[in-house]
Amino acid sequence: MIIDKFNVQKVGALGIALTLTDAAVGERGFTTKHAIDLAMGPAGFIPVYGTAIGVTWFVGNLISTAATGRSISDSIQKMIDEKD
Repeated sequence: MIIDKFNVQKVGALGIALTLTDAAVGERGFTTKHAIDLAMGPAGFIPVYGTAIGVTWFVGNLISTAATGRSISDSIQKMIDEKD
């Protein structure tokens, strides 16, 4: 089976690694956007409910990026930045 627990966990680990890398090399450092992404990443490792949350988050990000050009966490970060 192509989509199995091991492959889902590898993709989740890759997402966490990419978020940490982005925080390390980004000019603003670690932001709320990174915290949100890091909270959602490990949720996908929890069987059934976590997987549902992870898939919903992933699909929501695809829709958000297609509609606005920003991920959900990018949009939240933008709202926080505009308050300052």
